[in-house]
Amino acid sequence: MLRNLGMGVSSSLIAAAIAYWFTEHHFIPALVIGGAGVVGFLLTWFFAKKPEAVSAAPFSVNQENKQEFAPHTEINPQFNISVGNSSASAAAPEPAPEKKNEPRCNIHCKGVKWGVNPANTYPFIKSTFAAAVFENEALPDSADLRIPTVKARAVFRNPDGLEILDLTDVAWIPGNGKKHETLQVNTPKYLLLFTLVKGKLRGRSVQLVDARIRGRGRKVAAYQDYDISLRVGSVEIQLLTEREVLYRVLLTLDDQGNGLPSLTESREL
Repeated sequence: MLRNLGMGVSSSLIAAAIAYWFTEHHFIPALVIGGAGVVGFLLTWFFAKKPEAVSAAPFSVNQENKQEFAPHTEINPQFNISVGNSSASAAAPEPAPEKKNEPRCNIHCKGVKWGVNPANTYPFIKSTFAAAVFENEALPDSADLRIPTVKARAVFRNPDGLEILDLTDVAWIPGNGKKHETLQVNTPKYLLLFTLVKGKLRGRSVQLVDARIRGRGRKVAAYQDYDISLRVGSVEIQLLTEREVLYRVLLTLDDQGNGLPSLTESREL
């Protein structure tokens, strides 16, 4: 409205200046009246246009904000938004289902057994042996027991704790020895620690080697003995299951140097 009024007054002044020039023929008064009309026109156009530009700005800003913040609608869905007395909360993710208790092993060392010439390992030489006894003991009725297949490592140390021999894939007996053993429930299994042959202590490792039997290639167990020339103060046994679960036990021994070492203590690690 103000713009229309200003434009009308300015136009009237310009028209009056033109009419005055044609009727009175006085240049200066006509110029003053026309100049006032032109100035009024310019001022009206300028001040009337500026508010219109300001009123359009909020729409532009809102549009830019909408584009800028639209990606943030995916921010953490656990945020709560409250306005006045109302509250809106994104649904929390459903909790993961509880895992049932997986069956576990219950392996324990039951001591050391001594014997003579296991399974005729040395058929023409009298020998004795010492084997660590392991059992996978039954759990209470409410628990499940897993039956693992294990392989063994033995680290032999002297009475001062110095490592003598680190033996992997220690032999399970009876027989010449095998690399793996399955620990059934409450069933003793024997890990060969020492054989004593002609007064010398030996440890045994088993490896799988390629062989041809009846024209077919297959893996067979081949054992290798290692002399233990120093007195043994302890043996750390590590059983590793097929699921990479480790069971460790430390056997403390009394080695007089004239026979098989005797067990003084068994401690699970």
